[in-house]
Order: sequence, then C-alpha cells, then structure tokens
Amino acid sequence: MRPVHARLDGRQFPQGLYRSYPFDRDWYLLQAEFGLYALRHPAMASHYAERQGRILAIIEGALADILREDSRIVARGLPRIARLILAVHEGSMFQGLLEPHEVASGELLDFLVDLMLARAATRVD
Repeated sequence: MRPVHARLDGRQFPQGLYRSYPFDRDWYLLQAEFGLYALRHPAMASHYAERQGRILAIIEGALADILREDSRIVARGLPRIARLILAVHEGSMFQGLLEPHEVASGELLDFLVDLMLARAATRVD
C-alpha cells in the first residue's frame, strides 16, 4: 500500500489528503478490491479496519490543527467528522471514475469541508 503521510496541513488538509491518498484509478481499484475482500473474509477485516484507522487518525489530527487555528470552531464529534470526510473522499473517487465529466478530483471533499467550517463558525456564540 502507498504510505499515508503522518500529518496533513491545517486548513489545506483536503489537498494534503489528495496527495496522501491519491486519486488514481489503479490504486482505487486495488483498495476497493481489498475492501471487498475484507468484507467477504472476516479474518482480513481487522487488517483493513486498522489501515482505515491510521487514515482516520491523520484526518482527525488535521482537523484538530484547524480547530486550534480558529477559536470560533468548537470540536464536536471529531472521530465522526473524520469518518464522514473519508467516506466522501472515497465515494467521490468512485463517482469521479464512473463519471469523470461530472465529478472533478477533490471537488466534493472541498465542498464538504467548506460547508462544515462555515456551519461550525456560525454555531459559535
């Protein structure tokens, strides 16, 4: 597997995620196959979950950096937010491969992050 960098840069973490977890057809197909294999073979599921856990920890760290940089944003449910970001990233890779003229690389993740940061900033008293 390709290495996932140990740290993503604060507000630039969507781009850092693209670099660490690239939008590459062959890589996506391989990781999708491995994910399906893990779902079909419970003994492998823990290995796949461990890999996902490392990626989620990196995303959580980047989000924590953002929260430290912007005191208007309140940290709530960081692990769930990280899972949502990873799910959108992986889902948008699939959609981009299926319909490249409809979904640009990183477009949906950038949009989600913008929405979350805007919402978090407006919820603070």
